[in-house]
Amino acid sequence: MPTIPADAPRGNFKFYDQAVTLPLVYSAGQSLDDNLAKYLNQAVATSVGNRYGAKIRRALEDLNTERAAAFKAGTYTGPMDESGKKPVPAAATVADLGWNHQAEIEAVFTDFEPGVSGRGGGGGAASADPVAAEVRRLAGVAVRDLYKAKGIKYMDMLKAEKEGKSMFAHHVDAYVEAKGDQLRAIVEAQFAAMKTMESVGDAELDLGEAA
Repeated sequence: MPTIPADAPRGNFKFYDQAVTLPLVYSAGQSLDDNLAKYLNQAVATSVGNRYGAKIRRALEDLNTERAAAFKAGTYTGPMDESGKKPVPAAATVADLGWNHQAEIEAVFTDFEPGVSGRGGGGGAASADPVAAEVRRLAGVAVRDLYKAKGIKYMDMLKAEKEGKSMFAHHVDAYVEAKGDQLRAIVEAQFAAMKTMESVGDAELDLGEAA
């Protein structure tokens, strides 16, 4: 990057919970050289890939939930995992989704808007990022705890549907809407702590020499 001009406009950012400013070196109407075009294309591809990965994880979680419900109801006929004391439904894999991945990721690409935050609580393509996925997972845990406290059966909420979605999904949506900011703060702090641990490990962990 070039030397920072004294009069460069700056934006406010937060990394590792520390408030800092950085110069805004790009502006609307600016022409792209080859290196900048390559960088921006890679940045878009990375963001789309992260969203697509989160979409896959949610789909696998949904499929595993369906398998568990069918197994409990005695109607499950799919693959089994017999590695434990009792056979259970095998964990879903990407191959089980049966997706046309090229078509699916192009749909995510079409929905992606650079510079627009994916902070919504609806769980759609716009919110398909790692932090949002973890926020939704924590909301699901909280909703199941509420069910337990109120004597509501989780499986009943999975089976009950409203507007094409399970009642559990509706309740998770509502929880994210009400508590999304607090959950996001928790998740971002966790991610920052994990990143700090990685850097400490790199500096202090002696892996020895390869044989």
